[in-house]
Amino acid sequence: MPMQQPYQELGLAARPFVTFTLKPNFKSATVSTGPQGFREHYTEEGTPIDLRMLRSRYAECRVLLGGSVAFGIGASSDRTTMAALLSRPQLPFVNLGVSGAGCAQELAYYLSLRHLLPEVRDVVLFSGFAECVHAGLKEASVFHPFGGTVLGPQRCDPAPGRLRRLAGAGRTRQKAAREWDQAQVEDNLLAPELLDSRLAGTLERAVRNMEIWRALADSLRLRVHYVLQPAIGWTPKKLTGLEQENWEHDQVHLGAAVRWLASQPVYRRAKDELSAGAAAAGLDFHDANDWIAEGYDDTSIFIDVAHFYDEGQRVLASRLEKHLDWK
Repeated sequence: MPMQQPYQELGLAARPFVTFTLKPNFKSATVSTGPQGFREHYTEEGTPIDLRMLRSRYAECRVLLGGSVAFGIGASSDRTTMAALLSRPQLPFVNLGVSGAGCAQELAYYLSLRHLLPEVRDVVLFSGFAECVHAGLKEASVFHPFGGTVLGPQRCDPAPGRLRRLAGAGRTRQKAAREWDQAQVEDNLLAPELLDSRLAGTLERAVRNMEIWRALADSLRLRVHYVLQPAIGWTPKKLTGLEQENWEHDQVHLGAAVRWLASQPVYRRAKDELSAGAAAAGLDFHDANDWIAEGYDDTSIFIDVAHFYDEGQRVLASRLEKHLDWK
């Protein structure tokens, strides 16, 4: 789709302590980022908000954390993401989602940027799928016991040696990154005998981080909500013709890994372990797959296995507003 091209052009920028953000100050009609590399936020008058100005303009806020779904890949503009739709006058919903981020980075983004935020009422962790991605991809989660990232290092700026060599041979950065990605598709799923232990490790890290979020909630007087994000194959939603085409495209271009990720066994294990971890930590837990199980069979929500058209952004925003026990 033409509107998705800017997302392909938007790269990552290496940053200390958090691994990476999106490339700062990227501008397009579809997606823009601010100076810190997060999705652009706007005042009620439509003026971009620099995160460094939040405390001087607002007394309180809410925060959305997660990977590419929280960031809003698939939305047609910055104003049609979940966070933008849930922002209210004098109560912005600050979007700190970053494509490829896992549970360790969600925590790191919050801790690193807390000094810029006004009083935080609620933190929403729209998460879970990335932990499964980190478990299944050969190129992900290679820095045990620290965790990993869903995206290979070729996408970070400054570029590593291999990408510089590819680009130096006359290829653009985007083309070199695509060539790297295509090389992974042919055999991108971790060996079956390693999948179980890898998934156990990534889910355990997410559960242990919930304990930290509980401590933060108590000490900072905020409410933390964990929302397991929806995915094709995880939700019983019947796919529309367009969604089925998108899913078939994913299987061709993303290989065996995406079929494993979208399987019911992976979903059930993620839900069971994450929901149990949230209960033990005393955090709110919601499975957004249940929210779209009925009533949306004729609505095209999924733009791919785990990202959403504008209609999907609206559906999820409305369900978040309805189901979460907001502070």
